[in-house]
Amino acid sequence: MSESTHDDPIDLPRAADRFAALGHQARLSIVRCLLRAHPVGRVAGELQEELSIPASTLTHHLDALRHEALITQTRQGRFVRYFAHTHALRQLTEFLYAECCSASDHSIADHRAAGPSVKHHPGLPILQD
Repeated sequence: MSESTHDDPIDLPRAADRFAALGHQARLSIVRCLLRAHPVGRVAGELQEELSIPASTLTHHLDALRHEALITQTRQGRFVRYFAHTHALRQLTEFLYAECCSASDHSIADHRAAGPSVKHHPGLPILQD
């Protein structure tokens, strides 16, 4: 696993690996929990309790997320604290939007004229003319 700098865009194979790591309900729940706890993070016991995941299963999922650099960890005495790797997660979002509307042959006005079949999804930006 090569570590990228903050300005490097993510490439397709790396993005696919990271999305695959997020493609499990437990892992997605772990990342969301760590994002809610950002920047303080959570120790493994807190994650286990909050998400009701058995310790061995939690360890497996944390290792998979760490392998893809979606989370980081710090040892604090006998505890390990986990954090969402917000830069890596932001890279995934930027990867999805990098080419947004760049190959469109239709204007936004054409899509608006299409009527109710084109819907805005909450959490996604509304494109302006």
